[in-house]
Amino acid sequence: MNSSDIQAKVADILNSAVGQHRSGRFDDAEDGYRQALELQPDNADAHHLLGVLALQRGAFDSAVTSINRALAIDGTSAAFHGSLADALGKLERYAEAETHYARSIEIKPGHFQTHYNLGNLLRVQGKREEALASYRHAMELAPEFADACNNVGALLAEMGRLDEAISLYRDAARKHPSHPAIHNNMGNALKLAGQLEEAAAAYRRVTELAPGAVEGLRNLAATLKDLGQVREGEALCRKALGMSANDPLVLDTLGNILMADGRVDEALKNYDRALAIHPEFAAAHGNRSMALLLKGDFERGWEEYEWRWQSDTFTSAKREFPKPLWDGTPLGGRTILLHTEQGMGDAIQFARYLPMVAERGGKIILACQSELVRLFNTLPGPERVVSYGELPDFDCHAPLLSLPRLFGTRPDTIPAEVPYLGADAELTRIWAKRIGEAPGPKVGVVWRGNPDQRVNRARSCPPEMLRALEDVPDIHLFSLQKETGDDGVPEGFTDLGRHLDDFADTAAAIQQLDAVVSICTSVAHLAGALGCPTWIMLAFAADWRWLQEREDSPWYPSARLVRQQAPGDWAAVVKRVADALRAEAQDFAP
Repeated sequence: MNSSDIQAKVADILNSAVGQHRSGRFDDAEDGYRQALELQPDNADAHHLLGVLALQRGAFDSAVTSINRALAIDGTSAAFHGSLADALGKLERYAEAETHYARSIEIKPGHFQTHYNLGNLLRVQGKREEALASYRHAMELAPEFADACNNVGALLAEMGRLDEAISLYRDAARKHPSHPAIHNNMGNALKLAGQLEEAAAAYRRVTELAPGAVEGLRNLAATLKDLGQVREGEALCRKALGMSANDPLVLDTLGNILMADGRVDEALKNYDRALAIHPEFAAAHGNRSMALLLKGDFERGWEEYEWRWQSDTFTSAKREFPKPLWDGTPLGGRTILLHTEQGMGDAIQFARYLPMVAERGGKIILACQSELVRLFNTLPGPERVVSYGELPDFDCHAPLLSLPRLFGTRPDTIPAEVPYLGADAELTRIWAKRIGEAPGPKVGVVWRGNPDQRVNRARSCPPEMLRALEDVPDIHLFSLQKETGDDGVPEGFTDLGRHLDDFADTAAAIQQLDAVVSICTSVAHLAGALGCPTWIMLAFAADWRWLQEREDSPWYPSARLVRQQAPGDWAAVVKRVADALRAEAQDFAP
């Protein structure tokens, strides 16, 4: 055959192979590409297509080899550079991939897909601002390109720019009303922003547009759980399992819903099923630990709790240090850094372990949130208390909430000698003067938790429910609430919250009171750590640390637990506290 005949033959073979490729007949397509190369070894398109096929099959090294051959023949093809960048990105050869995307864009600047792919590459490297710029360029070139819009919104949400993300998604939903992924991601952003009703509406739209989409059902179910609509959430999860019986994400979500309904043993079965399918599923391990700890199975619970650092849903980033983790063995004079994690209440609760660490023969540096430094200077044990920043030198380290595992804590061996915290003498004098003398019992009250925490909606008591406390005769109510929200401080309360700079102030204020009434939040832990009589008002599905059904706490001997008997029934809880205060008021009298 002459060259023109060969050219025509190769063109026919490639056309046929491309058709087979597009229809998913990869083996036939590969045979065609190789046949074309036998006839014409320097056919750049055939080498490129063979590389694209290898890329789709996950044979990334082979893809790089084939596409490089294509580029050696024709180095001016934007498509070749783009495909090579795709393959290099899969191999995590990011710098090379960026170079080839840049070359592809230089040759063909108007190709929106290349800008989008470059955005994906930059995002996976954590180059968020650069990724945003690439996605936005793709959106400018192709305004109807919904995937770029989706990724811009998701990236903005990751960066905490939730208002921008939500605004973008609302606009995209108007342009693409039938695009399930946009509504789903809008739901994700709304949920992160705490706009749960709007998030549920977005997820419902997903289930309407894609009734068979398990993710939409799962997201809606999880959001309904947070809204207190547990039974509907459970029904949706079970529907999703009917479509995908072995989906570990759905099993984990169902476990969380069952936990919210107080059905802990059933929840554990679902976590176990999820982990049997996906043994490295960190979130399921973390949720399983909560269930085990709630049941009082501390031995298994603390071990599972170590998975928290690997879960995307965990509230604290793992702090990495160039020194080893402490394994609980004698310290022999070494310096250990103990560091807080999660919320202030967690730090206060587990600071009790510092004297036990000191008994292992070490010198302790305690790193904590700045709001806790003055308070923690009253702790026995640490040589220094510092806020995060530039830390002094140390030999090993441990996060506070890993200490119960290292000490083998069981419910009957919890170190519960109180008080283990105190108040500064000068602050005590200041607060004694501020609160003044009152003829009757003085009771501090906290009804609202940190609004940024996911569980805050369920654990916070509406302030209007506190009126029953005002009916207790001769009692003086003081608000210890720093963040009162739009409702402000109830009319019958003296507001102390606006004078509280940090937890040292709060401790000094509590020392002037006869009792504290609090929801499950940091002030409840502080009052318990100070040995103050404390009533802790708990939501129906209470946190693991309060165990099940008990009215006392092995963590805080001076605390009494008052639990909801039905989800959301704060009126009954407050009434029980008011009745207890009425009955015990004489015990508070000087």
